Amino acid sequence: MQYPKPISELLAIRHKRLEDLERRLKERSVVLAQLKALLPAELAAEVASAGIDRGRLSIGVSNAAWASRLRYLSDGVRSQLAAALCIDIDSVRIRVVRSAPSP
Repeated sequence: MQYPKPISELLAIRHKRLEDLERRLKERSVVLAQLKALLPAELAAEVASAGIDRGRLSIGVSNAAWASRLRYLSDGVRSQLAAALCIDIDSVRIRVVRSAPSP
């Protein structure tokens, strides 16, 4: 019978998939931080996630009202973020995401 391994043991073993996941997580953290720095403080506080994949900037916000406000700023934010990160961003996708429930 094979016993399950503790998650800490599995994470200690370096796998290509885990390394790729860790790299993508770091990239998304950088994008999120840069994006929030470009936005007004009240709007930045409502941005839950951000990432760039194949030239598309995807942004997750807390509700539809903030998503609408962000859409008005999206062209300017897209060009400023592309310049700050030295990459091409062809399009922006804004979605409402569910946040984790408060304890």
